[in-house]
Amino acid sequence: MPPQSNAQRADESDEPQGSFTNKPVLLADNGHGTKVKLWPNDGPGQNGIPNVAIERSFKRKDSEQWETQKVSLNAEDLLAVARALEKGHDAIVEKQAGKSAPSRG
Repeated sequence: MPPQSNAQRADESDEPQGSFTNKPVLLADNGHGTKVKLWPNDGPGQNGIPNVAIERSFKRKDSEQWETQKVSLNAEDLLAVARALEKGHDAIVEKQAGKSAPSRG
């Protein structure tokens, strides 16, 4: 089966949806339990602007059951969260580089 393209509809229906006919668009799947989906927001009383959901699935140590953490972000929050995540990533990379750099002394 070919890999799912970034614009294909996700098949999961256990998520709350703006309307019963809309499913999320899978924007990214890193293959390690993290997915990013674009959810329609066109149900009754909604503004029509989609939300982006980030999902992370994992198993806890000593457990065989999968758990999923989810966060839904609106358009106003996305850029701020993306910048904060990038800063977090930069800090981790810098810390890792510092540990692997030879000490001078």
